[in-house]
Amino acid sequence: DDRSRVLARTGEVVTRAIEDTVQSAITQLRSTQALFEASDDVTAFEFAQFALHQGASPGMVAIGFARIVPPDEWETFTAAARQERSHYVVQDVDRRAMTEPPRDRDVVPVWYVHHRRVAPALLGVDLAGSPERRSAIDRSLEIGAPASTSHMAVLGGTGDYVEIYVPVHNVSAGGPGVAFTQIDLFDLADEVVGTSGRDPEIRIVDRTDSDLTPAESGPELWSTRIEVADRIWEVTVADSERPTTVVASGVAITLLATVLTAAVASARSRRRQLNEILDRAQEKDVFLATVAHELRTPLTSVVGGAALLAEQWQQLETDEIEEL
Repeated sequence: DDRSRVLARTGEVVTRAIEDTVQSAITQLRSTQALFEASDDVTAFEFAQFALHQGASPGMVAIGFARIVPPDEWETFTAAARQERSHYVVQDVDRRAMTEPPRDRDVVPVWYVHHRRVAPALLGVDLAGSPERRSAIDRSLEIGAPASTSHMAVLGGTGDYVEIYVPVHNVSAGGPGVAFTQIDLFDLADEVVGTSGRDPEIRIVDRTDSDLTPAESGPELWSTRIEVADRIWEVTVADSERPTTVVASGVAITLLATVLTAAVASARSRRRQLNEILDRAQEKDVFLATVAHELRTPLTSVVGGAALLAEQWQQLETDEIEEL
């Protein structure tokens, strides 16, 4: 019937959007991997410019690079980090400063990150402090290919997040590490489906470690399975007025694509405003970094010439002094 076709169409749109966003994210991660493996000295300014030029697909929250620091390299890493970036602090997943490394695992602190909307800050966060993240990082390093987390709750954030990792094996920016991107599934579904008078219920279930029974479908339910990096997700679209509940094994990520309430509408408006503020702040940071870079080059010459005059002017010829 008409409702079945609507559900099927909604499911196809959401599934295609997820696949497109994941593919775009992996492509950007490959570019980030190439950036760090091609250079031993990627600066924060270079990474910010690189990330800005990459653009963003619906739902993409952040892209970044995290170092892998074994326990015996902790002191060397923190000393170098303090010297290079005085504001940098390694933090655990609860955003508390870490004064010493765990003895039984590597630390994977975020070294560079570009946030594409207002979100919990990731700079300095030890990604390996989360078992879900650590599992994805280990799989990525083992298979040498993209690996994804299942559903995660991120401190201070709204929605349901997944992260995808790609290994960086070169000793870049101080050590091997991982490139990563973060995707907000709530935002993705919300942006793609839009608003209708009778919104469907969308569920995304990680079926990787489950018995892969055939996907369920019917007049009040549409379902399919897709590959996301090294995981298998089941996307289900159900009639919001369906009397029974879809039962899903594994880690379920339940999303209401759109909810027509004043509270949600207000929250979306505030998020858009915050995103605009963040975009302007990022543009300001890039502008200031560019200006600082452009000023530093000529000023270095001025300072060097002044130092030469101050120290050796008596040994210089008159025409050399005039040239300086």
